[in-house]
Amino acid sequence: TQIGRKIIVEADLALELAGRKQGGRR
Repeated sequence: TQIGRKIIVEADLALELAGRKQGGRR
């Protein structure tokens, strides 16, 4: 469904942003 897919996309983006923040600190 579009709703489920949207949630997956948002989660993926959030994880990517979190990874960039952690990488920047290191």
